[in-house]
This record gives sequence, structure tokens and C-alpha cells, in this order.
Amino acid sequence: MQAFAIVPELLPKNVAGGAMALINSMGALGSFVGSYFVGYLNGATGSPAASYVFMSAALLLSVWLTLAVKPQRPAHTGVPVRS
Repeated sequence: MQAFAIVPELLPKNVAGGAMALINSMGALGSFVGSYFVGYLNGATGSPAASYVFMSAALLLSVWLTLAVKPQRPAHTGVPVRS
């Protein structure tokens, strides 16, 4: 829930709800598919070693994607900001 506190401040109001829904949906989909795939790997190999390799690779991929995506700078509109 920590990320949801930041999302409305960074996005326009007409996009914030959709962004929060997308974040929630991707988390739910990842937990479902990840759990299913880990169970499949455990059953197929008879050992949790392949599952650990899969989870490690998924973690490294998510770290790389997080570092690769750079936030955009807000465009200067020339309108003074009220404080």
C-alpha cells in the first residue's frame, strides 16, 4: 500500500485510478502465475532448486526493469505554482 500513497500525487487525476488498478492487477496476476509455476517446477524436478532459480531470475529481472525505467520530468507550463 505504500506505493499507492505516491501514485495520485505523480499522475493526473484522470489517470490515477487506472494506474492503481493496473498495479493491483499485475500484482495479483504475478502472484497467481508465479505460485502455479513454482508448484509446477517443484513437481517436475522433484526439488525446490529450480523454483529458487526461477524466483531469483524474476527478482533480478524486476530490479533491472525498475532501474531501467526513468521517471519523466514534468513539463514546464509557465503557470506559477501556488503554495
